Amino acid sequence: LVLLTSTIGNKPGSILICFNSVGAGASQNHIHCHAWPCPPLPLLMPNKEEEEDGDEMDDIGDGSINGWDCYAASQTTSIYDFVDLWEGDVEVTFLDYPCMCILLSSSSYNSIMKEREEEEATPYIRLGKALATILSAIGDAPHNVCMLNRPMYNEEEYDDDDDDLFHDDTAVTAKDSSPNEIPNNIDTTNATDVDVYVFIRSKERSPNVVPGHKLGASEMMGVFHARSEEELIELSLDYEEEEVIENENQDETQDDGHDHDHDHENCSNGAMARALRDVSYEPRFELWETIKEQLMT
Repeated sequence: LVLLTSTIGNKPGSILICFNSVGAGASQNHIHCHAWPCPPLPLLMPNKEEEEDGDEMDDIGDGSINGWDCYAASQTTSIYDFVDLWEGDVEVTFLDYPCMCILLSSSSYNSIMKEREEEEATPYIRLGKALATILSAIGDAPHNVCMLNRPMYNEEEYDDDDDDLFHDDTAVTAKDSSPNEIPNNIDTTNATDVDVYVFIRSKERSPNVVPGHKLGASEMMGVFHARSEEELIELSLDYEEEEVIENENQDETQDDGHDHDHDHENCSNGAMARALRDVSYEPRFELWETIKEQLMT
């Protein structure tokens, strides 16, 4: 699946490949994947009110949105921890996100810039191996896996003053690479990297937000589907700050050696964020330590 995602050609990030496990939104109890067009259709629709008023259109609907960074998960700006594997071929990041989320990213640039033995595995193959390790480590926990490809970044394309794709300089991404330029004899015109988001769950439905709604990969990435006007209103609600903080800090009372003093800039008071917190695996920090140990073995 990683290799398949890497080959999405004409426009990187135009297809989201996702998997819902049993207990995490699966429509049938057999192994299958879904492919979603990206960006999601609502993000491509023009703002009709502004259009009728004759005002200047905003970014939504003008073609400037990229499929690989348009979701709430892909716009996460804070992390808890990260691990570099195979000298940077694969980067694994534990995101600060309402539902426990681990991001795996390949680095083709890193691969190109170092001398690689002919029989040595590619970053895509290694990314697949790291993903398999994580899925083995979480055992029977319900989970969702979402895959997107994106253009390979290099030093010439990276502008420190325009960091629109990865907002947190503590996060290790494919853009954080060697300042050396790519050799002229290597064509990287269509080169892409792959991002894999793994959401680890405790349950399928939120008991507090649209409880009749099974939450799957789309909701984990941040796109909820309202089946009625009532559900749309419910998903648009905000909750009291105290209630959110109490839910946020449930796992922070444990003494696991981590600094949990985060600003939770990605954990809003909205109903959708609360739904994601409701279904998240906890205690997430203990599971991350298990995952990290197995990745580095």
